[in-house]
Amino acid sequence: MLGVNLIHGAFFRRGDPSKLIASLMDDLSLTLDLLQRALEQFLEDPSVRGQKPVVLAEMTLRSLAPAPDAGHDDFLPQRIS
Repeated sequence: MLGVNLIHGAFFRRGDPSKLIASLMDDLSLTLDLLQRALEQFLEDPSVRGQKPVVLAEMTLRSLAPAPDAGHDDFLPQRIS
């Protein structure tokens, strides 16, 4: 998603780098807000009360066209807390 937003910004916000960065940060904060709300809702489930969940997000590093060599190296695990 960042790549598409960055390309859009390069065309339409190239004259004002501050606005470009602010628009990228807006999208990032929306994603983080969604993750936070999902975590809050998950923690309301009685089966996980008292436990500390580990939140992971995946970011695809390259195209994952069907191939026999697709594996763990195609993803970058990132812990969000």
